[in-house]
Amino acid sequence: EIKTDIVKNEDSYQFNLYLAGFNKEDIKINFDDSHLIVSGNRTKDETINYHKTEGYFGSFEKKWKLSEKLDGDNISAEFINGILSIKIPLIKTEKRKIEIKWNNKSPTD
Repeated sequence: EIKTDIVKNEDSYQFNLYLAGFNKEDIKINFDDSHLIVSGNRTKDETINYHKTEGYFGSFEKKWKLSEKLDGDNISAEFINGILSIKIPLIKTEKRKIEIKWNNKSPTD
């Protein structure tokens, strides 16, 4: 199983997936309608005669549904030392006061 840390900051979500042994080309990231989907596949090198292996081989897919308003156009991802970090900015909505229009006329006027 792929291990993941998820951090919610004031202005973004950050996902850190531990993918030791994966290459960048093995991983796909999709974002669609508040769903983040990360998938990948790592195969064994058949030319190597493994005595024992504990690394992750095979395919995986992880999905998260996020309820906040997210800026899908500005998602960033980087892969450093076997950790895939994905940052999704939140869309900030400011609280505002709503003015009530006052009409002294009766509904029948």
